[in-house]
Parts: sequence; C-alpha cells; structure tokens
Amino acid sequence: MTSSLRLNTDPSILQKFQLLNWGLIALLVVIAGVGAASLYSAAAANLAPWANRHLVRFAVCVVIMLTIALIDIKWWYRLAWPAYGAGLAMLIAVEAMGHVGMGAQRWIDLGFMQLQPSELMKIAV
Repeated sequence: MTSSLRLNTDPSILQKFQLLNWGLIALLVVIAGVGAASLYSAAAANLAPWANRHLVRFAVCVVIMLTIALIDIKWWYRLAWPAYGAGLAMLIAVEAMGHVGMGAQRWIDLGFMQLQPSELMKIAV
C-alpha cells in the first residue's frame, strides 16, 4: 500500500488504478478470449455472426468495470438506499405492467431491451 493511502487521504486516480487486482482482470480477459475463440470456431472461422459482437460487448463492459472500480466506495454507499428504492419500485411495476416471457411475468419492456428487476435486486441485497 502506498504511504498516501495509510494517511487516510483520498488516493489519486493513478494510485487507484495501480491498486486494481490485475490478476483477476487478466483472468477475465483470458476467459473472454476463450469464449471469442469458441464463437469464432462455431461460425466456421468467421467473426461476423457472434465473435465480434462478443468482443465489442466485452470491451465496453471492461471500460464500465474499470470506471466503477475507480469510483470512491463512499459514493456507492450513499447511492445504496436510493438504488434499493428504485429496484423495489421496479419490482412493483412488474406486478402492474410487466411483460410475460416464458410463462412468467417478470420483465419490464423498455422498448430497446427487456429488464428483469429481480436480477438487480439480487445485487442490492
């Protein structure tokens, strides 16, 4: 740990970036690479149907993951109760106007995607 972290001061973005678990990030990249190779192979050595979409989504999600990891944990604590309330409101909205899919009413249709609030609430609990 750096000396600035021991003094209870806010670390800089560079210090936070250095403290990330790079072994875990490398493992995620390897797993995504194996997935992309499998999709490439399943598409008869072609990136077009699945592999390139997988890689683009993975790259976007890695950027989001790193951004979330660099945000101060105190900010996440302040956001916890409002996020829980929003998730609870979405669960109530599912009962009122939820979309039925695969025999169960558990989705909110947002037009561009369908959202399952129960999955978000698993994170909140």
